[in-house]
Amino acid sequence: MPDDASRAALPPGSTIGILGSGQLGRMLALAAARLGLKTHIYCEESGPAFDVATHTTKGAFDDSAALAEFAAAVDAVSYEFENVPIAAAELISARVPVRPGAKALAVSQDRLTEKRRPSSREPMGRTSGYIDSLYKQATAGTAK
Repeated sequence: MPDDASRAALPPGSTIGILGSGQLGRMLALAAARLGLKTHIYCEESGPAFDVATHTTKGAFDDSAALAEFAAAVDAVSYEFENVPIAAAELISARVPVRPGAKALAVSQDRLTEKRRPSSREPMGRTSGYIDSLYKQATAGTAK
């Protein structure tokens, strides 16, 4: 995806793909509708978001064909929970913008990395030093 095009605001009538069908997906779909946007939910099982979305797809997160078909039907994608497989986000991001991107998703799936690296633009704060200290204490003596 060209980066410039992926940063443009979506016009009303566009479709946002949402990976996940829980309560946050439902809230995203409702907010999108108020802005004149359609939503397409993709998840392995139906959930609360399925009740309010314009379109829904039940499919496995490792089903490349289903993910590609989903990506072809939307203008941009987000996810409503952090356990979406990174490979699924990467596959979709080759076709349409995914926000937050696959790198942010990977960081959110590793809590220690998430706490250690608040931002590449911010210096490490006091909290990260404390977390490093706790980590060193917790892992002391475990190396063999």
